[in-house]
Amino acid sequence: MADNKLLLNLSHNLREVLEDDEYYDITIEVGNDPYIKIFRAHMVILHYRSPYLRRIFSTNKRKNDGTLTHIKFPNILPEIFQIILRYIYGGVLPLDECDTSDIIKILVAANELKLQELIILLQSFLIENKSEWMKQNFSNIYRMIFENNSFLELQKYCTDLISEDPVKIFESPNFSSTPEKLLVALIRNDKLQMSEIQLWDYVLKWGLSQNPELPSDPTNFSKEDFNTLKNRLQRCIQFINFYNLTSEEFYKVIPYKKIIPKELYKDLLTHFLNSNNKKSEPNEPNIVKDIENNKSKSNVIENIKENKETNPGSNIVENKPVANIVEDIKENKPIVNIVEDIKKNELERNIFEFIEENKLEQTVIEVIEEPRKIRNKPAPNIIKEIEENSPNEDDNYYKKEIDSKIITYRHAKLILKWINKIYMKNMKNMNNTNTSTYTSYFSKWIYTDTTNNTTNNPNSMNITHTTHKLKLLLRGTRDGFAPQKFHNVCDNRFHTVVVIKTHNNEIIGGYNPVSWKSDVSYSITKDSFIFSFKGDGNHILSRVVCDAYATYNVNWYGPSFGVSDLSLREGNMGVCRQNSYEKPIRGTTDDFFATEYEVFQIVGI
Repeated sequence: MADNKLLLNLSHNLREVLEDDEYYDITIEVGNDPYIKIFRAHMVILHYRSPYLRRIFSTNKRKNDGTLTHIKFPNILPEIFQIILRYIYGGVLPLDECDTSDIIKILVAANELKLQELIILLQSFLIENKSEWMKQNFSNIYRMIFENNSFLELQKYCTDLISEDPVKIFESPNFSSTPEKLLVALIRNDKLQMSEIQLWDYVLKWGLSQNPELPSDPTNFSKEDFNTLKNRLQRCIQFINFYNLTSEEFYKVIPYKKIIPKELYKDLLTHFLNSNNKKSEPNEPNIVKDIENNKSKSNVIENIKENKETNPGSNIVENKPVANIVEDIKENKPIVNIVEDIKKNELERNIFEFIEENKLEQTVIEVIEEPRKIRNKPAPNIIKEIEENSPNEDDNYYKKEIDSKIITYRHAKLILKWINKIYMKNMKNMNNTNTSTYTSYFSKWIYTDTTNNTTNNPNSMNITHTTHKLKLLLRGTRDGFAPQKFHNVCDNRFHTVVVIKTHNNEIIGGYNPVSWKSDVSYSITKDSFIFSFKGDGNHILSRVVCDAYATYNVNWYGPSFGVSDLSLREGNMGVCRQNSYEKPIRGTTDDFFATEYEVFQIVGI
């Protein structure tokens, strides 16, 4: 209680300094004509309370002739700046006395002044106390929220809100002015209550509205038109799960195939050509049975035509290349010979080119190529070998000293164990993938395949154990805590572990399997996690649950996991508020100060 009273007295005294005209050494011009106000302030206080103002002062050195430093903020209202200035001096913010619209203005102004602590506080206050106002005024504020990269918590809140009722945006008369960032966030959100074909239709509608000069009919598109639309929608298309479409729905996509990445389109053709992807309905004609039962040629052709018109997504022929079956029918080849060819035929690898050249997508897309042999062969049975070769309690590596001022070898061992479990789980989920993908993926990690395979059997692998260690990349007390230093050292590095020691001796951290970047984006991965170690030997492990927001990349933050789940920001300040990961790793949501932090990369010995 005594400490609180002292802090209140200090806050009151500092606010008195603000009101005192005697010792000021800077003037701040705020607002635009006719609403301009001049504020008097003290450079030393502003310097230490705002990194942004500190940078301004460093580029506008005070002259020795006694002239006061003068800066301008024309985009901030004077009454809003008054509130912020009182917060800077005294640490007080009477939000309960402010209208919600004014709180939004304070948030925007705090963003301009880069007052990160205030930005975080205001976002939490709005979400926790003004959610109804936010819903009622959503159409007026969501653009502002998504135009500012600092409002991460509000962006997630808005995305979740729209996902529950997407009509608010998609059927809005202002849909065409929806920021691309919001559209991408919606597409990436697993909670979005909308089918994939609806999503495609809306994305296409949005893309065409951004380029009104494009023809409404894709058959009239030039090559340049397709490139224009492709460039406009490339960030959106990568997050649409086309594999969830039905064959009939996929036909709606085909006219725009040139805006879809070529390899993706080929995979989609394989998917929709594969008869196993869709069970035959009772009313669908089975062309294979027609042929095997020696039905007349005319009936087979009629069934193909009828099937195209009534059931464009149905299956026609299994294990027969499109080119041959079409030519057989065209050449009036005897039915019995067609059946024999089907049995003997080898895989035709250029099926994609044939389909495109002959414009057969919407006529014989149901006729499939024979699946590549490797897909039908079981993946090598290496799971048991992997488990048997996993590091045991006596592994010599773990007895080596870890180059860390924060964690011990036992901490390192536990972290590597968590990572190992992720990739073991991934391996067990990959049993239906082809051998080359299976091997290539996992050889990057805990085990490697032997290249000299004496059996010449592509499915035979020798598994050799490869130990991994934590290689120190960065240490705060040695290299500095500046976000720029973190990005200079760690950007484009994969498989990194961050550990942080806080001002009250907590140990917290996270694992990022993908690379760090500086491009103001989220990285997507389902394999990241954050953690904390307690002094009593206990720990908390929290895995990502919203993989679209696994890590956040921006050059004015250090390592950042989720939407403020664990983030080290300018200076030594950090935040840890559970949003994108399954559980909180601290017992408080208060900000923390890092006394030390380290970044490691996992490498092989």
